[in-house]
Amino acid sequence: MLTDVEPDGFVFVVHAKREDQADHFQQDEADEAAIHDRGADGHGLNAQLGGIPEQETIGQTATPIALGERLFSRWDFKKVLSDGLVDIIQPDPSHAGGITETRKIAAMAEAYDVGLAPHCPLGPIALAACLQLDAVCYNAVIQEQSLGIHYNKTNDLLDYITDPGVFAYADGHVAIPKGAGLGITINEEAVIRAAATGHRWRPPVWRHKDGSFAEW
Repeated sequence: MLTDVEPDGFVFVVHAKREDQADHFQQDEADEAAIHDRGADGHGLNAQLGGIPEQETIGQTATPIALGERLFSRWDFKKVLSDGLVDIIQPDPSHAGGITETRKIAAMAEAYDVGLAPHCPLGPIALAACLQLDAVCYNAVIQEQSLGIHYNKTNDLLDYITDPGVFAYADGHVAIPKGAGLGITINEEAVIRAAATGHRWRPPVWRHKDGSFAEW
């Protein structure tokens, strides 16, 4: 269930039944980010997700700041961690160099007492890899997944594995897959059918008030 909250003129999308998080899809300016951050307080969120916070926003909110889905290596995360800009990092193993590099990023964050929440709005291989990482990272706090999400209505991640039961969630928890490799078996026939159809999904185009491009 999605709930819109409008503190101080900013609209948050709160995943009320899933993660209790606010996602800053667009990149805020520093003054906007500070207002945005303060506005999230009092709504029981466990994190705010989104763009890189500026130095000016440190200490402006009691809600933990989470970021990192668009950072791609240890070097991208290095300054964010050393400057104390974040409470939870969100590296995506599909973008940040795979399992080994993401494990190294998580270890860096652990040294700064920063939590780990791997970014994963993707397919079954990516989710299985993230769960295996969660199993060995002491600072893992939550795992994103896209089961039943709106843009997967005709292409859900369970369609591509032979045993959907490996991702059987109960009360917000799921067991680490225990099979060979990542613990899943890909339905190759489903992959071949999907490849024959192809896709051309594009994100919506968002713009700031001045007409400049805003990241989705």
